[in-house]
Amino acid sequence: MNIETFRLECLSFRSVTEGFPFDGETLVFKVQGKVFAAVSLRRPDVVALKCAPTLTEQLRERYHGVGEAEHWGKTRWNHVRMHSDVPDDVFLFLIRHAYAETLLAMPKKAQVAFFAQRAEGAFLYEHLHTTDTLMHYPFALHEQSSPYPLILATADLQRAGHGGAGTHWEAENGKNLLLAYRLRLNGVPARDAFALNQATALSLRQAVAYFLPAAMHEALTLKWPNDVYYENEKLAGMLVNTQMTSTLITSATVGIGLNVNQCVFRSDAPNPTSLRLILGYDLPRFLLLERFVDVLRQNMQRLAQGEAETLRREYAAVLYRRTGFHPYKDATGRFRARIANVLPTGELQLTDENGQKRTYAFKEVTFL
Repeated sequence: MNIETFRLECLSFRSVTEGFPFDGETLVFKVQGKVFAAVSLRRPDVVALKCAPTLTEQLRERYHGVGEAEHWGKTRWNHVRMHSDVPDDVFLFLIRHAYAETLLAMPKKAQVAFFAQRAEGAFLYEHLHTTDTLMHYPFALHEQSSPYPLILATADLQRAGHGGAGTHWEAENGKNLLLAYRLRLNGVPARDAFALNQATALSLRQAVAYFLPAAMHEALTLKWPNDVYYENEKLAGMLVNTQMTSTLITSATVGIGLNVNQCVFRSDAPNPTSLRLILGYDLPRFLLLERFVDVLRQNMQRLAQGEAETLRREYAAVLYRRTGFHPYKDATGRFRARIANVLPTGELQLTDENGQKRTYAFKEVTFL
C-alpha cells in the first residue's frame, strides 16, 4: 500500500471529494460532506480512517500497524500505517469500511436519497416504508412507461414477506435489505433459466463479500438453489421467477431478503443470521444495495453474452457443502452424500456413500 493507491481507492467510491479544509498539509476525503479518511503529507505513510467502535479495538489488538488516531477520536478513528503488518487486502477493506461507516451515520431518508441518485438515468426506483410483499409491486404497470430495463423497489417492512414454497421471511422494521425487481433481458436462451438464478445469487454473494474482510470470504457460500449462507447459517434468500418464450427469457422478477442489522430472530426458522451478528457492527443497507445492483448488471450482461457455463463454474466454486459427505433427507429417509453436480436444468445431483447417484428438484431433498 502507498499513498497514491490509498488516494485512488478513496476516490473510487461514488460522491467522494478531496481537499485541504483544515490546513495545507492534511488531505481529507469526504462523502456527502462528511470526512471518512485523511492523510498528512508530512507523514504520508500513516492514514486516518473512520471505524466502527467494536472493530477499532480488535484491529489495534491484532495489528501493530493500527493505533489510536490522535486528534480524530479514540473510539471511531484509527491510524493505519503503510508498510506495516497490515496486509493490503485488510487495508483496502478498512478504506471501504470507513466509507460505509460514514454513510451509515446519515439519516435513513438521506441514505435512500443517496441511493436514488445512483438510480437516476439508469433504472426506475421506489422506496416503500411498508408493504404486504414486494413481489406484488406493480412492475407491469411501470414497464409500460419506463425506458429502463431495470425496475427496483425496496421496503423497510413487509407485512407478509415470504420465502420459497410459501415459507415466512422474518425481517425487523428498517433493519434489513428487502427488495424486488424486474429486469428485462435480451438474448438469454430459455435453456439458461437456472444460470440466471445462479448469476443472481452470485451477484448477491459478491455484494456482501465486498464489505467483509477477505479472510471471511471462504465461509460465505451459496446453498442450492440460491440462499446465501455464512458458515451453517442463512444470511439471505431469494425468489426468482422467469418470464420466457419457447426460446428466450424475456424478463425476470426477483425478490430478495438480506439480513443486515437485525440482532434477534423470533420466528421458528432454524438457522438465521445477519451481517450485524457476524461482524459485530451495522452496515448501511442502501450501500449494500448499490453494490448488488452494479454487480447484478455486470453478471446479467455476461449471461447475455453467452457466459452461462462460466457463471455455472463460479457458482459451483462457492457452493455450500461443495466438498465432503453430509447428512440429507428425502422421501425415503436420511442418508449421507456429497454434492456431485448442479445440472444446467437446476437439479441437485448427490452421490451417496454407496456410490449411488440421486437427483433432486427443489424441495425434494432436505439439508440436515
